[in-house]
Amino acid sequence: MKKLGFLKRFMPCLALCLSIMAGMGLFVMHSYAISMIQAGVISGVYDDEEEIKENESDVDNTESDIDLISDTDEEETIPRDPYVADDKEFTYMQYAREDTRINVLVLSSYSMRDTIVEPEIQGINNILSESSYNLSFEFMDSRRYDSEEDIRIYYSYLSNKLLSGKKYDCIISLDDAALSFLLDHDELIDGVPVVYMGIQDDANIKAAKEYDNVTGITENYDFEGNVKAIHNMLPKVKKFYVVTDNSYIGRLDQAEFIELEKKYSEFEWIFVNISETDMTIACELLKNLSSDSVVILSDAYETSDGMVNSFLYNALMLTQSSSVPVFCFAYDLTEKGVAGGIVYDSVKAGEMAAIMAMQIINGRDPRDITVIDKTPTFPVYDKDILDRYGIKTSSLPKWSTIRNAPLSFAEFMKEYHNIIIPCIVIIVVIFLEIILQSRRRQRFLSRDYLTGIPNRGYLDDKMRGISAGKDHYGFILVDIDDFRSINDLYGNNAGDKVIVETASRLKASASKDSIIGRLGGDEFIILLKESSVDNIEEYCRSIIRSFDEPVTLDSQSFAVNVTVGATLRTPSMDSLSAFNNASEALRYAKDKLRHNYYFFNQDLGKAQVRRREIKATIEEALSDDGFEIFYQPQFITGTDKLFGMEALVRLKNNIAGPGEFIPVAEENMSIIKIDRIVTHKTIKQIGEWLGKGYNVPSVSINFSNLQLSDRGYPNYVFEKLSSYNIDPSYIVIEITESSFLTTSSATTDYFNQFTEGGIRLSIDDYGTGYSSLSYLNRLPFSCLKIDQSLIRTEPTKENLFMIEKIVEIAHSRHYKVVAEGVETSQQEEFLKSIGCDATQGFMRGKPMRAEDIEKILART
Repeated sequence: MKKLGFLKRFMPCLALCLSIMAGMGLFVMHSYAISMIQAGVISGVYDDEEEIKENESDVDNTESDIDLISDTDEEETIPRDPYVADDKEFTYMQYAREDTRINVLVLSSYSMRDTIVEPEIQGINNILSESSYNLSFEFMDSRRYDSEEDIRIYYSYLSNKLLSGKKYDCIISLDDAALSFLLDHDELIDGVPVVYMGIQDDANIKAAKEYDNVTGITENYDFEGNVKAIHNMLPKVKKFYVVTDNSYIGRLDQAEFIELEKKYSEFEWIFVNISETDMTIACELLKNLSSDSVVILSDAYETSDGMVNSFLYNALMLTQSSSVPVFCFAYDLTEKGVAGGIVYDSVKAGEMAAIMAMQIINGRDPRDITVIDKTPTFPVYDKDILDRYGIKTSSLPKWSTIRNAPLSFAEFMKEYHNIIIPCIVIIVVIFLEIILQSRRRQRFLSRDYLTGIPNRGYLDDKMRGISAGKDHYGFILVDIDDFRSINDLYGNNAGDKVIVETASRLKASASKDSIIGRLGGDEFIILLKESSVDNIEEYCRSIIRSFDEPVTLDSQSFAVNVTVGATLRTPSMDSLSAFNNASEALRYAKDKLRHNYYFFNQDLGKAQVRRREIKATIEEALSDDGFEIFYQPQFITGTDKLFGMEALVRLKNNIAGPGEFIPVAEENMSIIKIDRIVTHKTIKQIGEWLGKGYNVPSVSINFSNLQLSDRGYPNYVFEKLSSYNIDPSYIVIEITESSFLTTSSATTDYFNQFTEGGIRLSIDDYGTGYSSLSYLNRLPFSCLKIDQSLIRTEPTKENLFMIEKIVEIAHSRHYKVVAEGVETSQQEEFLKSIGCDATQGFMRGKPMRAEDIEKILART
């Protein structure tokens, strides 16, 4: 509550600061956007910085040239338009992003440098800028190249691109002329959906309706809204001078103004057609207008001398000459001498068209997408121009954007208090929403992403709280049996579904005082408040019973079982100790019981102490060279001839055997360091034997499944071989089946590093339950070791047949076969009879130190 009180006191101040920062950010973004427009930066057009700088220079030169118009005679040459190329060569500009999947063609009839192009492309890029879209831009420049020959050449070019080149998933047409071209040559769009925008011609709209694969957005400037806005700003205005031309778009605009003339006959409408009136005469006319006049710029490109200039170029010349305010409905030309207008929002239109295209690409039928006839517009005005002509900002349309507004905070607050106050309220609401979102995020972070139940982070916090309390709690750990086999046999998606189903069944058996969470992987925890040994055990039994029914996934049913470990936390015990006790109980249950539960007792406590002792011994051995290597010989079956040997690690102090300390080492990942020690000592010993002149066979080094995380291990092996000048063929890496059971391409590449360097691979413990012929094809093995459990089992007919088939399969793949655990002559005789290559076991040789191995080497 104190925190909330603090927020309440400082929230208004914070909201005000946020509003100021937001205003400053918008100003900086606005300034940057304007500077980019003035520099002529067109998305997907300019390829380098030099071209941008060249265009900036052209703009500066244009402005200086325009300034000279008032001092020249009528016959003086009009300055060159820097926004249109000088040459008359027929060229088509194209820009494409490469190496993406979905191909979208954007077709414009304008020049790439025209005023309308950049914001439209910006809007399309805002939506389709992801790497999965390959955008190609084509500019017809049909205002300069409009002859039949020009159209024929462009048709040939575009038909080759669309019909012979790469397949396009959608075409976006940016204007009337571009759409008209596509509809006139509709074989180009056969089977290709088309989204249009910027369409004013009713004939085009009507023609497009005849096609099932065409939809889009019409373009209707707010002519009437602009006239009303101008009259509201300048009530004394009586005359509207409308600048037009004879271009295709110019004629469409002129038709709209003629309709306005009929409706608003109280005004005088004068049309200045620059296709019929010399540009210098038009400029001179605008210099001498009366104060009750305004100028409206419509789309005007073509001048009376046959030139086709950019709209921006013509607008700059006319605006510089005008003695009255100039308004524009088509484009935002504020900060270029134009007062402003309710202008066509090209960026928004581009975004809307891109969204339509995205919907079609994602499978929506174009016929189901309604044509949008509401043109996006926004009011924008230039404060400098408004001030020049005494226009008050309070007379502007609502929500107008005002360029060049003064940065005085007091004036800003005074003039826009009716906007700022709602904004502050909105910011406060946003700030409160941020707080709520933070809480939601905190809740999200405390939940397991897959099951929705509490995750490890939440559970850790909860257990810390339990440690501080005096309540009795039951700690129950649940582990899915053979979960890795489920992943291997049915895939990771099936494994995820099993985890979700497990969580669901645990929740179904939960009581109101229990907390169920996922620790990670296939392990869950349940915390039972106010527990006793009896109700914990009953709860464990209910968990086991809840998995009596098989799990059904995709119409396939299979059994899923769990193993449970539990303990009771008393007030004198911290949560970590209780958790460790439950873990110990779970470990025992998985080793001895399976599909059942086990409650922690003192004997397990002793095992836990023993494990801690072994862990400390391992840490000491790692720091004090406490490991030594024993070698168990392998003999050619039925003989005393040495086939190979296996390197086996031991503790020098014999505090624990490998069966005890290796599982502990795997638990704390110290096995990775141990494996490197074994590798180094083994290679060093081989070097010593070779130095004494012994005929040394290959030595097998066991590879722990966890060692896959040691990505530098292969290089380490080869470095040690090189340092002792030992050929890699002396080393065999023994891989258990579980190591390559889920072999990915990365894991295969990992093991291939050994074989590519001359080290052989052997399958260890084959026949332990994971055996599958498909695994043998994953890596280039040279040897297969039959697990001792198969050799030591009762020699039934079925078992003997299985061993014989393993040998047969291995030999069919040219593997050598070594049988482990051979302890009797009967076992050896059987293995010799089926062609087993070698045996390893106590009958002929126990694991021994290097000096004892030398006695065997001396006999060979």
